[in-house]
Amino acid sequence: MARPILAVALVAGSVAFAALPAQASPIVHDTIAEFAAITLVQGPRGTSLTVAASRSIIGNMFDNNLTSILSLGRGGSIDLLISPPTGRFISAGQTIELTGGTAGFPESANVFLGNNLTGWVQVGTMRNGHLPNTAGWSGVNGAIISTAYVNGGAPAGTNPTFNFTVVSGTYNSIRLVDVPQVPPGGAVLDTYDGFDIAEFEVTSDLIPVTTVPEPMALALFGLGLAGLTVARRRRAA
Repeated sequence: MARPILAVALVAGSVAFAALPAQASPIVHDTIAEFAAITLVQGPRGTSLTVAASRSIIGNMFDNNLTSILSLGRGGSIDLLISPPTGRFISAGQTIELTGGTAGFPESANVFLGNNLTGWVQVGTMRNGHLPNTAGWSGVNGAIISTAYVNGGAPAGTNPTFNFTVVSGTYNSIRLVDVPQVPPGGAVLDTYDGFDIAEFEVTSDLIPVTTVPEPMALALFGLGLAGLTVARRRRAA
C-alpha cells in the first residue's frame, strides 16, 4: 500500500500547486461600465456660462466617435476608479483630445494617479499645442510614468493622442484637471470650454503577488518525497 499512498500524495500536491491563481489578461477600460465610479465636476464655459449639453455627456469619451466630446469646462475635472478596484492597477492609458496644433483654442489638462479616488499624485500635463503652450506632454514624473504623443491626423493637428505607461507604483484611480488658458494678448472667449476629451481609456493588470504554497500542499509533497527516499534506501539494502 505504500507506493499507491505515495503516488496519491505526489498527485494531490501537484494539483494543489497547479490550482494556484494564474495571471489574468489585461482589462481595457473603455466603457462607463468598466469603471466603479466616475465623478465629473465641470467648470464653466467662458467666464460664467454653462458648457453645452452636447459636450457634457460622459459617454462621449467612450463612443468611438472623435467628434463627440466631453468638455471639462475651465478648471473642471473628472475622476475615474477602475472596476474591479481591488487586486488590479492602471498599467497604461490613452486620451484623445479634439483639437491640436492650430490657432485659437489652447487647452491643457493635468493628469493625476491615486488609489480609491484619494492620495492623488500629479504625473504630467497634456497640452494640445495651441499658443501659449507647446504640443505634447510636459512636467512628466518619469519615476511613475513614461509617455508618448501623436500630433493627430487630417486636418493637421486634429485629435492629438496622449499615451502613458505606468513604470512604478500601483494605482486604481485617475484624475484629469483642466488648466484654464488664454492666448497671449487674448481674452477669455465664450467658446472656451476647457480640455475636450474625444476618447479615453485605461488598461489595468493584476497587482503582482508572491504566491506561497498552502501548508497541506507542502505536507503532501514532503510525505511523497520522504517515502521515495525510504524506498530507494530499502532497494539499496
